[in-house]
Amino acid sequence: MFNRLIKIIVPGCICLFAQMVFSTDHYITKEVSYETEDGWIISGTLRLPPGADRNNEYPAMILLHEKEHDRNEFVGIGEDPGLAQVLPTAGIAALNIDLRGRGLSMGEDQPVEYERHDFAFSTDDNTYLDIKAGMEFLRDYPGVDGFRLGVVALQYSAEHAIRAIQEVDIPTRAIVILGGTNISQQSKAFLAESNIPVFTGASIVDKPILKEMVDIYVDSTNHHSHLVTPYAAERGYNILFFEMLNNEAGDGESRMEHLIRWLGTTVKGLGRNRAITVTTQDGFTIHGNFRYPDGLGNDGRQVPG
Repeated sequence: MFNRLIKIIVPGCICLFAQMVFSTDHYITKEVSYETEDGWIISGTLRLPPGADRNNEYPAMILLHEKEHDRNEFVGIGEDPGLAQVLPTAGIAALNIDLRGRGLSMGEDQPVEYERHDFAFSTDDNTYLDIKAGMEFLRDYPGVDGFRLGVVALQYSAEHAIRAIQEVDIPTRAIVILGGTNISQQSKAFLAESNIPVFTGASIVDKPILKEMVDIYVDSTNHHSHLVTPYAAERGYNILFFEMLNNEAGDGESRMEHLIRWLGTTVKGLGRNRAITVTTQDGFTIHGNFRYPDGLGNDGRQVPG
């Protein structure tokens, strides 16, 4: 383990933090923090595939917990890895954060000192800024491909995630909504019109939430959108989120593996995308996007990773 002081400045997000780096054979773990435009310091854990740097960029997902929990909701139990640990081993960086008022994103240096146990929308309208700044942070982080970002949102965080996606000037390649609650009609309309691939689902026991997830899936125009309907004794995904992702989805594949495979198609499999500008011989400036295969080396050959 070693410490590193890093300063990153991006629009709407000023990031100055001591970064603790832990390296394993499967991924690199970094404790990070960034500031939102309304003054909250958001803490998180970033896990990167080995070898990630400015010349070897990977897609990334920001992971958003439900209101009763914190970033550790995405960490495994015992020897079983969680989504935050599985993603980087599959070549996708993962940033799981403590939303404002939870975990380490609270305390005397915050705009509001106390921990909030009930994230009422009437008092937490700006939670989406945590996500917006997080996406800006990821976009400019060395080793992350800012053109291949996605979001995983559980329950309460889904509405804030959708709002952040609408307001941030960053393309979102996929959104995962599990047991989403209180999703506005405006957000549903945005998902239907945006053509963003949506992976959504809820327990078949929780019929009201399941209906919401089914509606989002049915209204999506992207052919990669997907719906899962596991059975669980408890409502929604809440405390059983981790257990259900490790249940079988069919053909001997766990739901976790199912999700990773889906992200491999929608986020990782898109290839790297770069904005380019060229000038023609007769003086015209042409703007476009250049997409090339993931892992393509400077010498034109495929490289591992």
